[in-house]
Amino acid sequence: MFVMLLQRIRFFKVFGILVMSIMVAAVTGCSNGHSPNDEGRHNVLINVTWPSGINVPAGVRAIFYPIGGGTPIVYNLPASGGKADLSIGTYRVVLFNNDTEYVILNNTDNDSTLEAYTSEQSKASGSSSFPSENVVNMPDMFYSCKVNAFTVKSDSISEMLNVAPKARVDSFVVRVYIGGKTGVAGISSATGYISNVYGSFFPGTETYPKIGSIIPSVFNDKESNYIDATVRTFGVMSASNDNAQTFRLSITLTNDSTISYDWDITKQLNTDLSKGNVMVTIPDEVDISSSSSSSPSGFSVTVTGWGDPINVNM
Repeated sequence: MFVMLLQRIRFFKVFGILVMSIMVAAVTGCSNGHSPNDEGRHNVLINVTWPSGINVPAGVRAIFYPIGGGTPIVYNLPASGGKADLSIGTYRVVLFNNDTEYVILNNTDNDSTLEAYTSEQSKASGSSSFPSENVVNMPDMFYSCKVNAFTVKSDSISEMLNVAPKARVDSFVVRVYIGGKTGVAGISSATGYISNVYGSFFPGTETYPKIGSIIPSVFNDKESNYIDATVRTFGVMSASNDNAQTFRLSITLTNDSTISYDWDITKQLNTDLSKGNVMVTIPDEVDISSSSSSSPSGFSVTVTGWGDPINVNM
């Protein structure tokens, strides 16, 4: 009787261990699926090639959008790329640098509405020579690329995804020559505003907004007879449909008076800004011998309806 009881106890112990083993195996099998958080298995290798001569960003974000529908899968990776674990299927892929300070990504759930933009500062007061548009912060350098269809065919054999992000922000220098008795020494600060430029970019469709924005820039570089400002923008709107680029210079003199000048610089910006090292020179010299609001020859001066200059961190 006692022997039979021991045999039954042993049987139930073995049976219990067997059942537990099966349950653990089942749970383990589920956890080894195609979770983006799984560090053990990777069936996609991402290789990123950057344009030559740039400061390579600190890292990238890759978003995989299942073409058949579903939740996007996001990976933050080193600048050179990395590994990913994806379910078998076809994806649209958007990749961009994730180390920006001023560029914000919005509507990330859908690649067709994914937008890279900078925050709005204010709205300019319209005048006969300057449009009423949103004044937005200057973007830092933003790179992106998209892949329309990337197919993962196997759970175990790695697929190679080669991508080459392109610069989506143009950078150029605006130069203004200063004349008059006081010259550059008479300037306390100067801020420029360019109208009808793009304030955002849609990396999933590689398109731009239909409405223009105004980008401000601070003239931090002062030489003996001119001042320079670096401008960065997602791009310049086409000159068609009355999308001319007006440049407004707002100068605060050392006597605390403020004067403003407007120029049409559409022709100067009608060039390939992406090639870099572009200098946009304002065609007229600014004479600041006095703080009078009278307009020097060739200028349109506006001293109302704009407000104080906006200080922007470069």
